[in-house]
Amino acid sequence: MKNKLILVMMLALSVFTFSACSDDDDDDAMKMQNQIFVNEAASGNMLEIQAGAMAEQKGVSQQVKDYGHHMVTDHTTASTQLTTLANNEGFTVPTQLLEKHQTKLML
Repeated sequence: MKNKLILVMMLALSVFTFSACSDDDDDDAMKMQNQIFVNEAASGNMLEIQAGAMAEQKGVSQQVKDYGHHMVTDHTTASTQLTTLANNEGFTVPTQLLEKHQTKLML
């Protein structure tokens, strides 16, 4: 009898523990936060790619041009990885800069 009581208590505790664990990815608020992150990261990468291209084209010293090339290469890779991951998770990846990033290119 004592063993049955212990077994029932362990089973009840297990059920309670598993029910407390939920998949937060299904939560609308979490999905919205993830989408905002994707938007910010994608736009930030686009900004760095465009700024790097400007440095490559308009840089006076070779160091500036090389750094611009480095920015383009690294952020293009990051952008590709972000797009793959975001698409696999069902998020939309923007193709245009956010306004706040666009204004930084105009300075």
